[in-house]
Amino acid sequence: MRAGMLREIIVFEKSEKDKTPSGFVNSRWKPFFTCKACKKKQTAPKSDDVNAMEEFIEKTVVFQTYRYPQIDETLRIRWNGKLYRIHLIDPEGAGNSCLITCTKIND
Repeated sequence: MRAGMLREIIVFEKSEKDKTPSGFVNSRWKPFFTCKACKKKQTAPKSDDVNAMEEFIEKTVVFQTYRYPQIDETLRIRWNGKLYRIHLIDPEGAGNSCLITCTKIND
């Protein structure tokens, strides 16, 4: 990664379960880890035919950030006031960066 690329601040949220005295289990998402990332551009495949991938490209986001041991697929990301589910964490070769593929959560 080049210096200065990481301009976006993303917050990873972790699900925590709280148990009330009556025994009810409530699941809440709480901020867990904050880091800087770079949003990668998504491009649709170029063809004359309608491709099913074109429908979902606006809901898919790919972030590039440093490889932190805290990041895994059980977390979710809050970025620009929207929530994203992590689908894939792809380490980039021998470097210390990774690509995180996410889709927008409709709440």
